[in-house]
Amino acid sequence: MNPNLNSSRLDRVIKLLPDKYMDTKTKSGFSLRKVQRKTWLVISLLLILLVVSLIVCVLTLSPIQGTVYVKTETELRTATNNAAYGLPVVIVLDQGITLTEPLVISVNKHITLESKGDMFSKLISTSNGPTVIVENSGTLGLEGIIVTHARGVHGTGVTVASGGTLSMTDGEILGNKVNYSGGGVYNSGTFTMSGDSVIANNTAVMVAARACLMVHLACREARFQTTPLMMAAAYLLETTLV
Repeated sequence: MNPNLNSSRLDRVIKLLPDKYMDTKTKSGFSLRKVQRKTWLVISLLLILLVVSLIVCVLTLSPIQGTVYVKTETELRTATNNAAYGLPVVIVLDQGITLTEPLVISVNKHITLESKGDMFSKLISTSNGPTVIVENSGTLGLEGIIVTHARGVHGTGVTVASGGTLSMTDGEILGNKVNYSGGGVYNSGTFTMSGDSVIANNTAVMVAARACLMVHLACREARFQTTPLMMAAAYLLETTLV
């Protein structure tokens, strides 16, 4: 094979390549330095993006402790879902929040919902079903919160599962309606009221009127604790007579 022929072919190929792929000094081949610089630049950018993504994930998924302020349904659900297990977390509502599905206080979460300032903040459900669900071993405190449903939407205000705990201070559970028992609160766990708490204007078709009236007189006194054995108090609430 004629080495001069191969050399001439290579020269012709090199001449056809754009200058940006040629060594500006020799014009005799690819500039490895340029390729290396571009490669390292791409790798560096990818590493930076990876680090930023990890930082965002850590900040987003870190367990929430102490007190957090929320204004929207998304912020409320994020704070509730990320609340540290087994530790008290206070979530302050800067304003009323409309829920598109039930707010769940899951197992071993200990959450208190508070209103900011003197005005009561509302949790308004727009879906049929409970506004709030407290699961087994979950704990929910309501302080200055109004739990209700939008007009024409049916569901319990708060459902407390067996082993769950609900405490209510200076708030209201009203405007909830179901076709079974438990319009205001359907309690299978422990429910404590204190302060100036009110449960009123809820409807549960299957509960006896007299029992409901007695329950709501007790509610307005805001001094009672229910257990599943106290039928009139545990499976609330018909308030059309109140």
